Amino acid sequence: MINSLRIKIYTRSMNNELYNRAKFLLNLPYPFVRLTKTTADGYLYQLIRDEEADIVINIDEDAFVFDQKRLEILVD
Repeated sequence: MINSLRIKIYTRSMNNELYNRAKFLLNLPYPFVRLTKTTADGYLYQLIRDEEADIVINIDEDAFVFDQKRLEILVD
């Protein structure tokens, strides 16, 4: 079922180094969308308005995912 869903990963980012380090640890087959220079409200509205995604995953730029399999199980 999950293979038929359109999934995107969103990050509200202010720091290039943090974003690149966190993204380096993620080897997921979903598009990554990085939003910069936006308020928290603006970020949330952008996620809600995305009509090209069935599921949106928010991953902070300072969140480091070390167990990718658990994330995939959570999405499933």
